[in-house]
Amino acid sequence: MKRAFRSSASGEPNSVSGEVERAAVAAVFSAGSPLRILLIRRAKSAGDPWSQHMALPGGKHASEDQDLLATAVRETREELGLDLEQSSEYLGSLPAQRLALEQRTLEVHPFAFALKDTPVLTPNREVDDIAWISLESLADGSRDTSVFHARQGQRLRFPAWNVDAGQVWGLTYRMIQSLLQLLRQHAEPV
Repeated sequence: MKRAFRSSASGEPNSVSGEVERAAVAAVFSAGSPLRILLIRRAKSAGDPWSQHMALPGGKHASEDQDLLATAVRETREELGLDLEQSSEYLGSLPAQRLALEQRTLEVHPFAFALKDTPVLTPNREVDDIAWISLESLADGSRDTSVFHARQGQRLRFPAWNVDAGQVWGLTYRMIQSLLQLLRQHAEPV
């Protein structure tokens, strides 16, 4: 997997500027095999458009964050008690994903980490559940499904995966799909 990230190095999307609201997430991979990715189910929260969604750990860039990589590291530590600087190897970044919302544009930057061993996770109040999902099971089609979502008066259908704690769709689905595509391009096993 390290080879795939090195080969695709397109520059780190770390800078924060402009009118776009930026956030960062951590794609955290298990130690050993099968290769699994860490997902969280966000806690139920009034006013949060992603309440109860499956997601990668992460959140909004804060002014004290040096860059977006620091945002992903800080948010993962806050949400799960996982110190990525101590317990993982940084692999690189994936393409940022943009989402046009009613009042703003959100740009999410995913950063990938490989754990050195199996951590003890201590979720905070922002996290309802944790799931380690095999990348192979996402790539082989066995978890494929669809999600319907109402937006601007229309009922839209989105590709998704069924996982034990819910459904993965939207930005998280797109980010993991870009990861799977990167691994396929470099003939890396999933």
